[in-house]
Amino acid sequence: ENRGVNYGDVNESNIWKFEHGVRNQVSAAWSLRNPTLVAQMGENMLKQMYGKNIPWDLKLRLARAGVKGLFFHPKKRGVEDIK
Repeated sequence: ENRGVNYGDVNESNIWKFEHGVRNQVSAAWSLRNPTLVAQMGENMLKQMYGKNIPWDLKLRLARAGVKGLFFHPKKRGVEDIK
């Protein structure tokens, strides 16, 4: 079943995927200079986790991943980089 990204599904075995996703989404929104979008993403993440019994350590890991996204700047690639 493919439900897309739902932070209510976070657990120990898949946290790494969500961490990378949060980091990348925050990085993309921040690169567009859109702090409102970053705040909306955070609000959405919290709403999806609300009442789902997700351990605090996993929630903290996601929050840290979001902060990392503010400083994560992947190399921009263009057509000339394709081999």
